[in-house]
Amino acid sequence: MGSQSSGKNLRVLVVSAPVGTGHIVAAQRVAQALRGVLPADSTVIVDDVGSMLRLGPQIMTPAISGAYELATSTFHGIPHRVAYHLVDRYPSLAERGFRAAFGNQLRRRVLATNPDVVVSTFHAVSATLSLVLPARIPVISVAPGAGRINKMWLYGRIAHFIFPEPQAYEFALDMGVPPSRISMISNVFASEAAAVPAMDEAREGLKIHPRFTVLLSFGSSGFGRQGKEFLRLLRMRDSVTQVVITPGRKRKSLAAARAYADESTFVAQGWVPLMPYMAAADLVIGKAGWLTLTDASAIGRPTLILDYIKGQEDENVRVACLSGAARHVTPAQAVECVLRYSRDETALSRDFPATRSISQSVERDRERLTETVRRVITANTA
Repeated sequence: MGSQSSGKNLRVLVVSAPVGTGHIVAAQRVAQALRGVLPADSTVIVDDVGSMLRLGPQIMTPAISGAYELATSTFHGIPHRVAYHLVDRYPSLAERGFRAAFGNQLRRRVLATNPDVVVSTFHAVSATLSLVLPARIPVISVAPGAGRINKMWLYGRIAHFIFPEPQAYEFALDMGVPPSRISMISNVFASEAAAVPAMDEAREGLKIHPRFTVLLSFGSSGFGRQGKEFLRLLRMRDSVTQVVITPGRKRKSLAAARAYADESTFVAQGWVPLMPYMAAADLVIGKAGWLTLTDASAIGRPTLILDYIKGQEDENVRVACLSGAARHVTPAQAVECVLRYSRDETALSRDFPATRSISQSVERDRERLTETVRRVITANTA
């Protein structure tokens, strides 16, 4: 264990859950950041709950993902909102249910990988693993959210918490978590920002025109009602502004986006990494997923928020708007903004003076993440 505590030959398991794309991508970004800094003989494994359970990824991953999408999209998202608030109010009951259903399976799968530490980007996974794993394997919880986070994030025997913004950090302190068990690492999910291409290069790589460009992105929710209304209203008044749509994984969403394709509207083919598309855009319009908001901010792109998951993403909206990096608007308001910005690009910087590229601090935060992981392992083996 001496070599582990000195930061060599580390085995890190990064775990998430297939609820939307944000938590999965967050796990991939954390793993990417760790691989970029840890010694070459270290091992970083990425896994998700769907593939860790007995029935395997072919059954469990689409089942979990489908249940989440159904809860967030039917009846105006009320099923998900109710469940989210119940988990927040009664985290112990929610964790017990999750542990009873999946705890033993997850424990066996984690022990089979023999990690020195587990890093989780989903609250129920963090809480459950912290209670079912032996004490020799610490669990670090990394929350892809902002502000007053769900209390489930703070439940269990979590060795350390990592938050991407100060209000979540302060909330954890207010809930009684000792400062020694909390880190705030702003760019913990922004590992791709360090290598993002310049705008002209990104546009050339995507083969789109070098003019004012809007990126429409709604994550796992796909290209739905709000995006369609925005494009309908925009094309009634402007046929020139270039719009790029990333429709997500759903075939229905891709088909809906393709129906809007014309000489000024381009549609990405299914799910694609967002960063190259953000780099090619002047403005991002979409849903308030924390990774979307922080990716845009990390490379200096302002965001107009058209939609968000009620209950889960309310705080993302509030914190992002308060920072000056985003605004919450209706489709009609978004059209007015785009018309103004496309005619006077200085208006964009005037409306979003706080938005600036922070890619130079990404490398520093990678190192802070790695040092936090090493410190937790060292403290656990002392």
